[in-house]
Amino acid sequence: MPSDPIRPEDVVYERYKDETELPDIMALISHDLSEPYSIYVYRYFIHQWPELCILARYNDDLIGCIINKLEPHRETPLRGYIAMLAVKKEYRGLQIASRLVQRSIDEMVAQDADEIALETEVTNVAAMALYEKLGFVRYKRLHRYYLNASDAIRLLLPLKEPQMPTLVNPGVVEEAGGNGRDMQFRWRSSFSRRLIDGNVPQRRGFILPRLCPKFEVHTRHTNPLKQETKYLPHHKTPIQYIQSREVQLHKN
Repeated sequence: MPSDPIRPEDVVYERYKDETELPDIMALISHDLSEPYSIYVYRYFIHQWPELCILARYNDDLIGCIINKLEPHRETPLRGYIAMLAVKKEYRGLQIASRLVQRSIDEMVAQDADEIALETEVTNVAAMALYEKLGFVRYKRLHRYYLNASDAIRLLLPLKEPQMPTLVNPGVVEEAGGNGRDMQFRWRSSFSRRLIDGNVPQRRGFILPRLCPKFEVHTRHTNPLKQETKYLPHHKTPIQYIQSREVQLHKN
């Protein structure tokens, strides 16, 4: 840590300018990250998305860096990705990493990103706390993701409202041959997971009632629309059926 206290305004944040800055970036990142990267990996990110490479400097010394990309993804129109983030050890605890991430988020929002993703080692508790403080959520665990065989946690930051219908009343799922029950299921959009509270019937065959306008459930074990039910195939979960059939869950 420098002898003189650093004020937030003393740290200068700027975009990547040219290749003369690349050696310092590589030295900073390779010192901290567990994954070794060749110069071609850095060039892949920086040359295509130079505006998403943000540097933090103090007295012209490079003390922090974040490298990102932004491109279409199979699950969402435009996904941002935080590839590398590093801050010199003696300058940590000054919220430099948080400001680098926030500036990256702001830039991706300006470019109309739908979400932002990243991976971090499952043992890196500090990194996960930093990202979760900024709104990221844990999405999935990736087993043996890194070269050292450690697991990774993928985190996502939703930037737009998911294009999924809003479920005002979860309705009733009636187990084939049984009584109506409340339904619990999870769906995954490209942005987040939603949870509807209730109980999931244990058997795989269900009857899913057609959810009509103004339909409301007043009791747990009553199905007022029993005569208007649809058979849910065994190979589909309730949400797969809803997505594939585009069942409208609620109308104004």
